[in-house]
Amino acid sequence: MPTPSLPAAARTLLSEPQHTRFAARATGHVRMVASVRVTTGGILAIGVMVSCILLSTSVLVGTAVRESRARRG
Repeated sequence: MPTPSLPAAARTLLSEPQHTRFAARATGHVRMVASVRVTTGGILAIGVMVSCILLSTSVLVGTAVRESRARRG
C-alpha cells in the first residue's frame, strides 16, 4: 500500500531550513559561539520531545511525592 504524500506546499514548508547564530561573552577571556540549522519539521519534532520530557517528569515527581507520603503515613 503506497503511503500518502504531502502536498508540495506542505513539503516545502516542512523542509525549509531555519538557522541562527548566538554569541556571548562572560569576561574578557570567555567567549561562546553557537549556531544551529534545523528545518521546520525538526522544530516541531523538538517541541514534541520537550513536551514528552516535561510530561514524564511531572508524572515521576507526582509518583515520588505520593510514595514519600505513603511511607510517612
